[in-house]
Amino acid sequence: MNEYNDRSEYYEEWLKEQTGKEELPETPEERHKLLMQIRREAYRKLCDAVYEEKGYNDNAVPLPETVNRYGLMDDQAGELLKEHGLELDYKMLSN
Repeated sequence: MNEYNDRSEYYEEWLKEQTGKEELPETPEERHKLLMQIRREAYRKLCDAVYEEKGYNDNAVPLPETVNRYGLMDDQAGELLKEHGLELDYKMLSN
């Protein structure tokens, strides 16, 4: 909250740009809460994009294709993937 108060003009302009609204919540505490909500959502989207690019699901569990690509697919890996609800192509286990 101290950071928000010290740079409130900057953050208020940023919030207006992000929300597309000229009116912001009434109190500094509500504006700070909105700021943190927007930043957390942006961070979540960034994490999802990185996970997807690296071959992981949105819970940071490697996809079967990723495990197989690195030669780590075996029965134990297959069971762990199934525990995380990931579909397994059983042809991968024979490679």
